[in-house]
Amino acid sequence: MPKVTGVFGEFENFDRIPIEDIARWLSPIPNTLALYNFYANRIYYPQTVAISGEELKFDLAILTELLARDNKKFINKNNKKIIIPEHFLARFPDVFGLVSAFINGYLYGLPEPFGVWNVTEKGEKAEDRLASVVIPKFDNINGLFNFSLNNKKLKVQAGKFINVGCSQDKCKLIYQLSNGSLLGRNEGMVEVYGGLGGVFIDGRKYGAK
Repeated sequence: MPKVTGVFGEFENFDRIPIEDIARWLSPIPNTLALYNFYANRIYYPQTVAISGEELKFDLAILTELLARDNKKFINKNNKKIIIPEHFLARFPDVFGLVSAFINGYLYGLPEPFGVWNVTEKGEKAEDRLASVVIPKFDNINGLFNFSLNNKKLKVQAGKFINVGCSQDKCKLIYQLSNGSLLGRNEGMVEVYGGLGGVFIDGRKYGAK
């Protein structure tokens, strides 16, 4: 098997992932043969850049599964921080899709991911704020997260996942929950980092019964 180069080469056993494990991150699930052929192409030519939206989705599905298998490389769980190397943004130009891959790969499987996570872009000399991830803790599937982000009022039901644009360094989030809490409270205010990726509100499955 050829030596893997580029972003995918930073992960061990890149060439040994079962196709069904990659497919679980795609909706709708694509034709198995098409995905297998794409994956085989990436094994032999991992430096190839996606030229279509479908190829980018396949690439991000591969990345998500790699992150889920190697869940320590770019995360600091004690500080609730995800660090994305800047060359990842060059390889995956879809910022929403890239940050979502890290959320799905790293946070989705954690038993206690609740709270506010910061996402940064790491360059050679410094880190820049890229996004925030807010994960409320719902008591059950009827949970509702009402919030105002810089005076824009929105709501997220348990089981949902949304992204809200906020390019400022700090964004004021005022919230009120029914059947749930954030940072141990059912209402309050917290400042979250903004950036190119904005603010992700992730209520999928966490704490829901």
